[in-house]
Parts: sequence; C-alpha cells; structure tokens
Amino acid sequence: RDLVQSRTLATVGRMAATVAHEVNNPLSVILGYTRILQKQAGLDTEQAEGLAIIESETQQCRRIVDELLDLTRPLKLECADVDLVQIAEGAVKRARDAGICDGIRILGPDASGEARVWGDEMKLGQVVSNLMANAAEATPPGGEVSIAVEREGENVKLTIADSGEGITSDVLPFVFGPFFTTKPKGTGLGLAICQAIAQAHGGMIELTSQVKRGTSVTLSLPCRAAEAGDTL
Repeated sequence: RDLVQSRTLATVGRMAATVAHEVNNPLSVILGYTRILQKQAGLDTEQAEGLAIIESETQQCRRIVDELLDLTRPLKLECADVDLVQIAEGAVKRARDAGICDGIRILGPDASGEARVWGDEMKLGQVVSNLMANAAEATPPGGEVSIAVEREGENVKLTIADSGEGITSDVLPFVFGPFFTTKPKGTGLGLAICQAIAQAHGGMIELTSQVKRGTSVTLSLPCRAAEAGDTL
C-alpha cells in the first residue's frame, strides 16, 4: 500500500506543477474581476449572490491547487518549542469563529502532563485545525467534540473525538490516502497532508472509529528537548 501511495504522490506531483501553472493565473484573473464587480454600485440581490458564488467557487479551485502542491513538495519546517495545548485552543477558536461548532458542545482541551514539543507551530496548527474541523463537521446538532492532550512515555498525544456517525471498517484503511473523501465538496487531500506534516515531525496520526458511536483521531509527536540549532 505504501508503494502504491508513493507512486500516486509522484504522479500527483508532476500533475500539480502543471495544474498550478496553467490554472492559477486564470483563476487569479477571474477572482480579480469578480471583486471589481462586487464593488460596483447598484447591484441587486441576485447579482450580488451570483458574484459571491463565483468568488467562493474560485477560491475553492485555488485551494485544491494549493493542497496538491502542499502534498507533493518537500515540507520546510520552522521549528521551535511549542505547546500543543495552546495549539489546540487556537484550533477550537478558529472553528468557533468559522461557525462550524454551532449547535455542538466542545469539551477541552484537557491536558495531562507536559505538552510541549519541538515543531513548526504554523504547520501543527494547520493539522489540529483540520482535525478539529473534521470532527465538528461530523458531529450532529446536540453532539459533542472532546479534545485531550497527554504525555505518554516519550510522546505527546493530542486526541480529538467526536460523537458523529463514525466510519465503516471498509473505509478506514483509505482515509489517509490522497483524493479519498466522503464529503460532497471535499478534495480528499486534508488528512493526507496532515499525516505528511505529522511524519515530518517524527510523529503520526492514528484514527479509530465505530459506526453510530463516533471517531477518534490521535496526533502523536515525540516529546524531546531541542538542542541549540536543532532543526527537523
């Protein structure tokens, strides 16, 4: 499976470079003119809504291209001593601000023991925000999402659990593969990118799920003191 995924990513890399060049420029033009039109006076409701849809869908196309590139190019990490609890708190705030937590209960982040790791704060924030958004989107109104951070041996583990519908056993082996998604507008790249970032930090992401009981995702990272000039 790893060999197949490596070959898939190599193919994606070649395709992504071409797509980025051929698609990003016209998308920028479309987005630019859309924003100019949005500033025009006298737009009626239907016109304004139509332009908003064009802007949203164009941004979605750009996001797909960016995610393709993120998945295939070497990761450049700017590492420092970071606190996973603070990263989790930031992810919760972003999810609340985006409105995806409306109607559900957020528990935590609860911390047990030292929660500091040597890593790229922005990249790790991207991972936790993605996992948090997935959990919130999978949770029905009235449900809950819990976040816990704990030290276990030489690792720090951040676990996000939801009370959604869960994932069937036949789907679980493919959730980290590129382009696999169950979302109507998903790219299937989010979890693949998250796993790549975790592995670049010497860690990994594991996912367990039970149908009708929810899903639990754990980001595990090595907990170690960095020496002067240490990089990943």
